[in-house]
Amino acid sequence: MIIIIYIVALCIYMALPFPFQLILLIINFLVPDPIPVLDEVIMYASVINKLSFLDNVFSFFEDHEIIAMIVKCILVLLLLVLAYYFVHAVFTTIF
Repeated sequence: MIIIIYIVALCIYMALPFPFQLILLIINFLVPDPIPVLDEVIMYASVINKLSFLDNVFSFFEDHEIIAMIVKCILVLLLLVLAYYFVHAVFTTIF
């Protein structure tokens, strides 16, 4: 019965959009499971297969430089905010 559940879950995972696959891959990597490596390998293969859409994204940003610059600025600001919250959380727990 557990094998059927794994097969159904794998089929659902492969049909998910790329961002959801990445989120589930990270969660699966952090949660211990009875089959330590096999499911991660299958999930990595599915994520690598979905990476082909990045060619379309990069060509879009090459054609639209202003949008690319706006997206880059938003990503940098997001990383700065996340870094601030991470450093703040680390120092408040230490001191």
